[in-house]
Amino acid sequence: ISEWMGYFLLYESMLDTVLFARDKWLNKDGYMLPDHATITLAGIEDKDYKSSKVNFWENVYGVDMSCFKNAVIAEPLVDICPQKLINTSSCRILDIDLYTVKKEDLDFSSKYEITFTTNNDRFSGLVAWFDTGFTKLTKKFNLTTSPYHKSTHWSQTIFYAKNDLKVNKGDKVTGSIAVKKAKLNFRQLDIKISYNVTRKNEKGEEDVFDLENKIDDEIENVEFNFSNILESDYHSLKSLIQPNFQFENINVGDLSDFLISQHEDVGTTIRAGDMVFGVFSYVP
Repeated sequence: ISEWMGYFLLYESMLDTVLFARDKWLNKDGYMLPDHATITLAGIEDKDYKSSKVNFWENVYGVDMSCFKNAVIAEPLVDICPQKLINTSSCRILDIDLYTVKKEDLDFSSKYEITFTTNNDRFSGLVAWFDTGFTKLTKKFNLTTSPYHKSTHWSQTIFYAKNDLKVNKGDKVTGSIAVKKAKLNFRQLDIKISYNVTRKNEKGEEDVFDLENKIDDEIENVEFNFSNILESDYHSLKSLIQPNFQFENINVGDLSDFLISQHEDVGTTIRAGDMVFGVFSYVP
């Protein structure tokens, strides 16, 4: 028995050691508790909280730190997501059997499709949660972190889109998500999410959203990898706009100047429709 689950189920990679113990010591008739796990995605409208989280950096006790706004958007937010914010169907992106899954399977990619259930609404981003099942017990039990149930200390994980999009009932978000351990620290995760919004036109045909119906002024959605920025361990943000996501060291004193000098270039080095969210990390 192990309480190995982290945020987004896999954060901190504690499941790796459980699988090692399973392969080395579990008897043929032994039990894995839990023995089954899933991760699920849904869309949300969260304009007000998202705006307060991002716009906070425009005036931090009198200091304009707007250069951090793109980085803040790219950080997954671990928080309670009220059920009322969810405005789409849900889609399972990971389903693993703890008796048979391998360590290598925990780096995964999956396609998803979700459909909006309300009219005249917004798409602010995606929310993820996990469930773990105890299916081998006499009295089967499911531990859920779903926003549709009582909240837990795991909360949910929210991935904000850079721009809110106008949507209506029946519109769809389709895309893919890729999750892997970070190269610099295997306990962290790199998560890449791509998406397209499609809607039905007057003829009943589906059109791929062309970003003309966006609410914010910028067309591009941020694509970069943001890794573990701590007071004692700053990494170069220059690599965030490079396709190979390699990191270099940068002097702490140079960080502010570097952010300012690179800020104007970020929007011109990305592809619209893709977002890369970095590891869960502390941003002061």
